[in-house]
Amino acid sequence: RRGQNYITVAHDLEAKRLLFATVGRDHQTVLDFAADLKAHGGDPAAVRHVCMDMSAAYAKGTAMALPQAQISYDRFHVIAIANEAMDQVRRAEMCDD
Repeated sequence: RRGQNYITVAHDLEAKRLLFATVGRDHQTVLDFAADLKAHGGDPAAVRHVCMDMSAAYAKGTAMALPQAQISYDRFHVIAIANEAMDQVRRAEMCDD
């Protein structure tokens, strides 16, 4: 969004450490992570699970760069979207009365 700067971070939750961070929020950031992982001796095909926000760009990058990874969406974004949908229903119901 206008006036905001985004970063993408990749963490290993089991090892509890940051693996990668970069400026941006598009599919290229996932491709860059996979390239960095490979450069450090990792295998992008070995990544089995990715938890991310509901960005279509991240999903695209994951499909391209981490072909074996299953995607889970983080609960913050799922709950935020559900709350927004509930608010829209409430507003519509208020207008109907």
